[in-house]
Amino acid sequence: MITIKNNDFLMMSFIILLFLLTGCRLGSEKEDFSVIDLSKGIEKVEILNLSDFANSISYIKMNTSDESVFGEIFRILYEDDMFMVSDTRRNYLYIFNKDGSFKQKAGNIGQGPEEYTYLAWFDYLHGTDEILLHDLYSGTYFYNLDGSFKRKINLSQEYVLSENNPAFPGNLFRVIYVDPTTYAVDVNYSGTPLSKLMFLNDSLQVVLDIPGSSLFEFDYGELGAILHDGFFTPEANVILYRHNNRVVHYNPDRDSICIVDKDLNQKYMRFVYGDYKKDGFDKKRSIKLLNMQEYSNILFLDFNAPGLTPEPYEGYSSYNGVFAPLNFINGIFNKTTGELTFLKQAQKGKLGFKNDIDAGLPFWPKYITTQGEMVTYYRADEFMEAFQNREDTSEEVKAILKDLKEDDNPVIAIAKLKKR
Repeated sequence: MITIKNNDFLMMSFIILLFLLTGCRLGSEKEDFSVIDLSKGIEKVEILNLSDFANSISYIKMNTSDESVFGEIFRILYEDDMFMVSDTRRNYLYIFNKDGSFKQKAGNIGQGPEEYTYLAWFDYLHGTDEILLHDLYSGTYFYNLDGSFKRKINLSQEYVLSENNPAFPGNLFRVIYVDPTTYAVDVNYSGTPLSKLMFLNDSLQVVLDIPGSSLFEFDYGELGAILHDGFFTPEANVILYRHNNRVVHYNPDRDSICIVDKDLNQKYMRFVYGDYKKDGFDKKRSIKLLNMQEYSNILFLDFNAPGLTPEPYEGYSSYNGVFAPLNFINGIFNKTTGELTFLKQAQKGKLGFKNDIDAGLPFWPKYITTQGEMVTYYRADEFMEAFQNREDTSEEVKAILKDLKEDDNPVIAIAKLKKR
């Protein structure tokens, strides 16, 4: 028989308890990688299959009428059985039902007290009864789900002036919900890459203020050199979204991703460029983050990489409004392993995952829902070209093709993400 003394028993119990606690912490609270290393080689690309990330794909034909037709999509959301779409041509916010039928527009364009003039951004908080519509010039409007006006808040310039150099007034290009009574605001300083993040409540009190380098470390002498290269459009570089009760903000001038949790704790991710440059649409061997989506431990990244992408292609550039050589490339970053993978084009000139689920067009998310669905869209003419004259077309696709015209609104595609 083995005899264990009291002290030995206590020590062994302590060691076992410490092991269990440490094991639980390592298993359930492992820290994400805080560095995204771009320097390891964008030239190495590989095809990734949609089925590695999603279980299924479905398509929805969006209603096209005089009232519902829109131009190039600027932003799309899909929550609570509603599609919400803003476009770059008509400046409206359109609401569609989950079957693609048109519901209504939110608000009206005009100079009245309940009307907006320039739709810079919009947001919707899952499970609520209103849509936030931010006008770059006149404030932030809230509309009921039937499109009627509900309320308005005026975000004053006093929140956004640069303390270092008042010659650069601030603009609020992005406003989103943190919760039903708190808003995250990106402040960009006119014509510059300077940016910061603020949280405001319904009473317009500042809850959180995270300054960018614009307030304490930016060399305004360098600013002239930056602007000399061409007019800077800050709204094209802002990333601001919610994910799992956190707010995620990409600050282009500090080149970091700030993550703020519900208790206002902050942590950061940063990019490592190595020999690459980080800015400029026209500069050679540069790489610039344009957009980011997130699900579980995966970041879906969109880059522009002049002189670096191994597969430049011809396409329409919304940046300069003409068909031109494009240098966009997608990347997948695993926050758990720290692995970054750049995607090879599954079809020449088309970015995204290879669609091995139904052999359709390559798929890349434009939005990821709170329910774990990736949403994207295809022009009607490219959808027709991809599926017409195929013997293996599904009944769902056949029904869409039956009366689809080349100049109709885009076809929406939804891919259900696998649990990770």
